[in-house]
Amino acid sequence: MFLRRKIVRQSGKEYVYWQLVENERRNGKVRQKVICTVGREEEMDR
Repeated sequence: MFLRRKIVRQSGKEYVYWQLVENERRNGKVRQKVICTVGREEEMDR
């Protein structure tokens, strides 16, 4: 599992989210499954 930084651009604005992602192999190919969205970067304490 790892954290992914996801950037979404909507209506001229940019939002940054963090997602918890898990890699899993299906039919010989690696797929990434989003376990949960942790939250927006602006709202998180660092």
